[in-house]
This record gives sequence, C-alpha cells and structure tokens, in this order.
Amino acid sequence: MLTVLLMPLWLAQATDPSSAAVAEHLRGLRGEVAGLHATVARQGELLTALAAALEDQRRLLADRATPEATAADPALAFLAGAPAASDSAGVARAVVFEPRIVSDQPRRHDLVTLRLRRVEAQRSATLAELDLGGDQAAGVALPLDRNGALYVVEWATSEGQTFSLVLRDGLTGATAAQVKVTAAQARGAFVFVGYRLD
Repeated sequence: MLTVLLMPLWLAQATDPSSAAVAEHLRGLRGEVAGLHATVARQGELLTALAAALEDQRRLLADRATPEATAADPALAFLAGAPAASDSAGVARAVVFEPRIVSDQPRRHDLVTLRLRRVEAQRSATLAELDLGGDQAAGVALPLDRNGALYVVEWATSEGQTFSLVLRDGLTGATAAQVKVTAAQARGAFVFVGYRLD
C-alpha cells in the first residue's frame, strides 16, 4: 500500500521541472569534473616532461662542471680519488671533523713537531706550527681555518722511539689515518679534508 502511495509522488518529482533542472545541473557538473581531470592529467604529463628535461640539464651541467671544479678545488679532487697511504703518510679517505693528532703512547720522551698547511690549487699556506709532547694524552687539536679544504700535517721527531701517530675525528673519536713512527722513519705527513664544527 505504501509503495502504491509513493509511486505517484516519485512520478510527480520525475516530471517536476525543478528536478529536471537539478539533473541537468548535475550533468553539467560531471562534465566540468571530467574536463578538470583531463586538464590535471595533461598538466601531470607536462610536469613529468619538464622534470625529465631538468634532469638532462643537470646531468649535462654536472658533466661539464666536474673537471673544472676538480681542477679548481683540490679537496674535491682528493675526495674523488685519494692516494693510497704509505708507512709515513696517513691518508684520510673521508672528511675529518675537528681533527686531532694523538699518540698511542702518551708517556714517551720525544717531542713531535707538527706543521699544518692548507693546500689550494695554486699554492699552500702554513697555518700553524704545533708540538705534541709526551705528556699530552689528549693530543693536539688542529686549528683549521676553512671548512672543506684540503690540509696536510707534516710531522717530525728526532728521538727515535717507536709509537703510532693517529689522525682522529674529533666528532666521532674514530681513527681517520695512522702512521708508525720509528727510528728509521722520523718524519711524514697526514693528508685530509677537514671541517670545523664552530
């Protein structure tokens, strides 16, 4: 009985001019939404093409800039292909933060002299001359003047004791490079790219 009563009401609404207008408006909105979806899809394709073009340009610039940047910046060249370490030359293949020179035998009699130099493309500059005595268990902090530069620490001693000199990362405490000091090997160097934290 209820169905019979509702049928005429539904038929009346279906033929009502206002419901026809609503249906027409909904069809128009659906068309606009479909148009917006198509526009978004086209914009996505354009953005994807633009991203690919930018990546191609980035690669092209990187290929062109790398040899020049490497030639102009010894630190980049060093990190790209650090030489092998030797008995007298310690080479840090990773960046060293707040570098320190320490000895594995803090109770020794000899004095190790250290000369810190910054190496640039056209010249090198001496930054400090330091001493590492037998009573300096904590070692010597190296006073870097620039972040990301290539540094060389030349070391020498004359007493002839046998011990190891260690270039240590001050941030992590890890050993960055190490050399063995002996009577026959009383001078050498450490080479590294260094950063200050202050």
